[in-house]
Amino acid sequence: MAVDALDEFPGTATATLHLSWRAADLPPAVALLHRADDRALEIGHIKSADGRDLYRAGEQVFFSASRPLAGLPDARKLAGGARSIPLKNLFRAMDTVPLVRSRLRLLVPTEVQTFRFDQPTPGASANKGKVTLTCQGVRAAALPNRHVLLFRSEGLAQAPLVWIAVDAVGNTIQGGEIPSSRFGTFEIEVPQSAAVHIKAATAVEEILYDFTLRDIPLKQRAPTRLEPLRIQGDTPTSVRSSRLQLPKANVQAASVVLIDIHNHTQKDIDSIEFVFVYRDEAGALLKENVVRHAKPAFNAKKLEVLVAAHARASLIVPDLDMPAGATVCSATARRLGFSDGGNWPE
Repeated sequence: MAVDALDEFPGTATATLHLSWRAADLPPAVALLHRADDRALEIGHIKSADGRDLYRAGEQVFFSASRPLAGLPDARKLAGGARSIPLKNLFRAMDTVPLVRSRLRLLVPTEVQTFRFDQPTPGASANKGKVTLTCQGVRAAALPNRHVLLFRSEGLAQAPLVWIAVDAVGNTIQGGEIPSSRFGTFEIEVPQSAAVHIKAATAVEEILYDFTLRDIPLKQRAPTRLEPLRIQGDTPTSVRSSRLQLPKANVQAASVVLIDIHNHTQKDIDSIEFVFVYRDEAGALLKENVVRHAKPAFNAKKLEVLVAAHARASLIVPDLDMPAGATVCSATARRLGFSDGGNWPE
């Protein structure tokens, strides 16, 4: 385990820690599974010398998951990954991040099954023991003579999937890996004439390695403490309006809620947890969803500001679980994450 970089943001006493790791001389099947395992690294805790929490755990979901390292010399036996970790409470009295505890997992397959779809059409399924894969739909791809297959999985272990597309005589013409975070449903784009074989580790054994990093240097001058939150009025935010935007027929797009929101505090907001209450045309309650929203920091060093201090903003918030028939949505912000790492409510 190594520290690649520490991007510091002293104005808000926050930072983003970039970690990477390598595992050598692995059996090829283990190396392959590790490359597709976006849950390979788990952060235990990150603490100051006096026990203060330095980890923005609630915002980790908006940063990149564990991602494989490219360009390794022997990908059959060597695997590695990287992850970006958001930090908070890095005040002026601190010269280092004293303690980072993490755990890395390797998945060892103890049972492997192959699910064959020689004619992958909607409704086709394959079953092996407790695991079932079903082709739920097919749509045209952007390139000619190709299509996108939508699969649903049931009963899979936590190991990622590996798939190949084969031609009429059995030659492999394409292949890929499916991270475990996409279990439930996943998509594969293949030539229209190809059969699809999906190989799954239907049983795995976890091997866990604990890592401790100490005294990662801090170089910037941060404030001595966080500025207390000041709210103008009764609540830190108010939602002026919320409207639904549904995808057009035959268009693959997420349903979204359009929100106009006002920040009544002196701090920038970079993440919001909304409660959406959906009703139909008659006003009947359909569903209540909790949706967390931020601008993901996959290619940035920190989360972007959603709503600046004392400002208004228009947000587009996807909800993958929006109920059918919904025409009205009322929105409430029940949790706020601020750019300085603070939260409301605390």
